[in-house]
Amino acid sequence: MLLRSRCCPTYLAVAAVVVLAVTACDNPEATTGGAAPTTPPATTAGAPAAAGPMTGAELVWLEGVAALHRSMDDVLSKSPTALSPAAMRTLAKQLGGCTSALDKLGPPTDRLRPVHELAGQGCAEYKKGGDCFTTAAGLGVVVAGSKEEKQQTDAITCGFSAPGEGSRLLAEAEGKGMEVKAGVG
Repeated sequence: MLLRSRCCPTYLAVAAVVVLAVTACDNPEATTGGAAPTTPPATTAGAPAAAGPMTGAELVWLEGVAALHRSMDDVLSKSPTALSPAAMRTLAKQLGGCTSALDKLGPPTDRLRPVHELAGQGCAEYKKGGDCFTTAAGLGVVVAGSKEEKQQTDAITCGFSAPGEGSRLLAEAEGKGMEVKAGVG
């Protein structure tokens, strides 16, 4: 049995907020009354950031979290319909790669630590899904009606279900990033 997660209204609301924020970023005159925005000195990722507008490095880091979310969601949406043991091992590897991809973004600034924490929790959920696919792949090709078939079906169900929570947490991380960007987080 093949289960797919469905998009829910929460994800659509987060997506709408992301679009609005990106639109505001692309049109600074809309929020500054036509005055040229000031650019604060840049801080490096991991260094404490002063209060005020986000630095370029922080904005890039936040976009990295959003890109990670998109790529992790694509793992399941682009998964093969025939789940051979090899395909399940590939899914396990891809889902398990979330944490290392997050680490590649570099350390967050102090004000982005809550975003990083949520993203890390989301990656842990994707890893759970990957672990389930590893279990399913380890059972190999199973005989219909056997105990192993039930175990594999349960593991595949888990593999497709656990990433839903991971996606929700990454969406929450993106939302928290927007709050920080707006100065309310």
